[in-house]
Amino acid sequence: MTEPPPARDELGTRALGRPPNADAAATRRAILAAASAQLASVGYAGMNLHTVAADAGITRAAIYRYFESKRELARAAVLESPTSYEEKIARYVVAEDGVLEQVRALVHAVVSHAFQDRQSSLQYFELARLAQHDEEIAAVYRARSLGLRQVTEDIVRRGIEAGEVSPDADPSTVVDAISGLLWSLGAGASEAPNDTVRRQVLLATDLLLQAPPWLARDRPPQT
Repeated sequence: MTEPPPARDELGTRALGRPPNADAAATRRAILAAASAQLASVGYAGMNLHTVAADAGITRAAIYRYFESKRELARAAVLESPTSYEEKIARYVVAEDGVLEQVRALVHAVVSHAFQDRQSSLQYFELARLAQHDEEIAAVYRARSLGLRQVTEDIVRRGIEAGEVSPDADPSTVVDAISGLLWSLGAGASEAPNDTVRRQVLLATDLLLQAPPWLARDRPPQT
């Protein structure tokens, strides 16, 4: 008896690794997961649909059954990502006495998370890059950034109330300065090759935070 021909999709391409009645939702999730991994490792410019397809167990042509273009796939991978980088970071922050100690704990949390979960960290920074060219992605980025910025604003507010932040310092500028530090160190740590570099990043953080210009000269003693 002659065997039936291999299953092919509507584009005439064999659906590798998937039976003819494969669940479309599961296939779509596999494509998005593969695309998310590509965005984290090589960014949008380096994302290769052949690699995405191979990782998802389908052909490149089959991707177009679910997404019209590479950009649409990247947008879906970003917009439908269940992972919130900021929420993860917030869980790392522990209560410390004093605004400087709290900022240091927050920075250490960002750097530590960048090493422990490199993929989600890189996805976050790639999201920021894509947001420059796509308003919908920009809205998602702003929403996801709100959590981390809120943590920073709360630290600064408590520092002002405790008299630890200089009365001459503009609170928004202080928050922007800390946010910039978090961004720079987090981006650098997520691409750092080993633990030695991680220690160097944390050491640089401690040096930068020894005497920030926004800190009050006569800080109240810590209890």
